[in-house]
Amino acid sequence: MAAKSAHVEKWSRLLEEMKRCKSAAELVRAHGQPAHKLSHGEFEIWHYPLGVDQGLLYTIHGAIMGDQLKQLYLHMEPTADAIAPAKPPWWKRLFAARKPKTGDPMRALLDDPELYDRITAASPEQRQRAAAAVARFAVDRVGLKHPAIDKALAHLASGSPSDPEVISAVEELADEFSEQYDELEESGRAKEAAAPFARAQAANCVRDALAGDTADAAYEAINATDDRVRVRDLMLAALSENEEA
Repeated sequence: MAAKSAHVEKWSRLLEEMKRCKSAAELVRAHGQPAHKLSHGEFEIWHYPLGVDQGLLYTIHGAIMGDQLKQLYLHMEPTADAIAPAKPPWWKRLFAARKPKTGDPMRALLDDPELYDRITAASPEQRQRAAAAVARFAVDRVGLKHPAIDKALAHLASGSPSDPEVISAVEELADEFSEQYDELEESGRAKEAAAPFARAQAANCVRDALAGDTADAAYEAINATDDRVRVRDLMLAALSENEEA
């Protein structure tokens, strides 16, 4: 049997460390949010991409039920890109996760048909209020403080039309946080990387709200805060305002 490479040895040690977590919440606290989550029956499959070694792409997969961590294992699959970087930027992984092959993408990603249908049936004013509400929540929850965000939230609160300059400033901030995340993660500082990852997601939530992409804003808010229930409640409350007016 061939000896494990240095990369695989390192990833195997990481897997053993992750297995010591007693719950999904503890796993997130210790190792950050997964790159993406996929629903599979009553389980969620969490993916933590690792990198490419000897023509194989390695990922740690976790089977999650509620807050229960049912299984963690090292997954590998052949890849043609044997010289790929150790880990693609987080935004590329997330972009790939955000493209289901069948059905409506955002309906599938929200995993909440009722909420998605309420969003699409709402008036533009209701959708803007809902997006502004979850953007404010995401920013406050992750502790994102920046003049560009303050300006963006004020813009959202005013109900003004989209402003490309405001959107661009928020996108630049999201890119800065994504770079911090990648640098920390590549240096093995996963715990420290969780904060800039969440802030990048919150900035993306604000950007989507500014652009009028309400379902996308809800999805980013859930990723940033890992609080689907609160995001859903905020969205439904805002979407219900003045429904009968």
